[in-house]
Amino acid sequence: MSDQDEIVPETLSLEAYRSIVAYNPDSVLVVSIDKTIIEVNNRATELLGYSKESLVNQSFHSLFENEDRINQLFGDVRQGYSGEEELVVHLKNGGATHLSIKYMPMFQQDALIGVFIVLRDISTLYQTHESLQYTKNMFESLFHHTSNAIESFDMQGIVVDINPAFERIFGWQRQEVIGKPSLFQAWLHDMSDEFDALTDYNATITTKHDEKITVNLAISPIIDRHDNITGYTVVARDVTKQKQLQEQLSESEERYRLVAENTLD
Repeated sequence: MSDQDEIVPETLSLEAYRSIVAYNPDSVLVVSIDKTIIEVNNRATELLGYSKESLVNQSFHSLFENEDRINQLFGDVRQGYSGEEELVVHLKNGGATHLSIKYMPMFQQDALIGVFIVLRDISTLYQTHESLQYTKNMFESLFHHTSNAIESFDMQGIVVDINPAFERIFGWQRQEVIGKPSLFQAWLHDMSDEFDALTDYNATITTKHDEKITVNLAISPIIDRHDNITGYTVVARDVTKQKQLQEQLSESEERYRLVAENTLD
């Protein structure tokens, strides 16, 4: 075999490899097994904000906050594993962003020579996740700490969840209610449309201890991402004392009116 015959396959392989990096639609880095960046494409320089010249020969882990996870990543690569990590990267402008990092070992004649790394900006996804988590935590706090009773039930009228205020106001414990028919499904017929909410509706409810109380109800549909109603949520505020005070006030006003009329006569 001639020298030319030996060189051609290596040259073609090198050109193919460079083409994959240069024209890849993703942000790509090639890193040596000692964690030195040896190749980077334009998409990666745009993402990170560094020039190609400043990235090549730089230590890969210097770009990231968590060096231990980078070491773990390269430990996986040395064992021939590929995978994906989510890491915070330092940008040229001094900021930081969350990246998804897919890594694959590169072999030449069965010898590990480096790591092929694809970067994807997930900062928007991460921010959305954080926002959703914040909203979830806020509603969970409201659910558990509000003074109003909250109940959710499915389309069959079966209770799915209640909050601690429900137990306090109506007397039933959680295990006595979950999986049983809802107290409130009978009021659904008073909703003008199934997608509308029933608000400011006073109802008389008999508690577990046979005490009749007046609650102000708000019933609203639970709608999934396909715009299908999957159940209903009820918020019930105990207004028994307010109703009693209003009745007493009305009785007093009536008495004063009668007294005034008799005095004038």
